[in-house]
Amino acid sequence: MSNGDTANGDTANGEMEWGDVAEGLRAQQFLFLATVGPDGRPHVAMVAPVIEDDAIDGPVVWIATTRGSRKAVNALAHPDVAAHAAMDPARGNAQLFLRGTVEVVDDLGEKQRLWHSGLMPYDPTMFFGTPENPDMVLLKVRPTHASSLRMGAGRTTWARGGGPS
Repeated sequence: MSNGDTANGDTANGEMEWGDVAEGLRAQQFLFLATVGPDGRPHVAMVAPVIEDDAIDGPVVWIATTRGSRKAVNALAHPDVAAHAAMDPARGNAQLFLRGTVEVVDDLGEKQRLWHSGLMPYDPTMFFGTPENPDMVLLKVRPTHASSLRMGAGRTTWARGGGPS
């Protein structure tokens, strides 16, 4: 979306590419992920994401968690999610906002692939022991929209497929 109003009434100053979004996400160790529970109540959790550009699905944000975690239970109930990353002030106080849909993935091959990829920003053995842990699941977030707000420079946006953000 270029120079105009966004869906929330803010002014967009330009568009960004997925690579810009991915770079911003990778620069942060943590995101704050917002989900909605089966009872309709919101929940926010700090997560350590893995950012990938999947050949089939396009941009994907992976989050490892446990099967019974509130975020996994909520993802099963309501697949719409939002996330926020507060960017480094040295980069101009930019903030990154993300919206998308999530699915819970319990595929051993996918867990092993991600585990051994070297992309996880922490040592997963601290939390899960091994990728074969039956309690470990992955949240696969498919971003649909992103915006970056940089103090003094305005807002830039990205949308999957180039549609309105």
